[in-house]
Amino acid sequence: MLKRAISLGVRIALGTDAGVYPHGENAAEFGYMAADGMPADIVAVPGNPLQDIKVTQSVFFVMKDGVLCRNERAEPNQAR
Repeated sequence: MLKRAISLGVRIALGTDAGVYPHGENAAEFGYMAADGMPADIVAVPGNPLQDIKVTQSVFFVMKDGVLCRNERAEPNQAR
């Protein structure tokens, strides 16, 4: 189903509440999804959005299609 969703352009996010398997094992899903053709985009925020949703307004790192687009915590000579 994941391959079909990717081919149709469905936006997919990976997250968990780890309700169906033990905590600490969910990271393996990244590999499974990548093996099925899922590209990886990453954003980072300064805190836990589950505790304070407003941290999503302060994204400081973005990687899109494997390309660093924004990194406000990088050394001055690195890409931003």
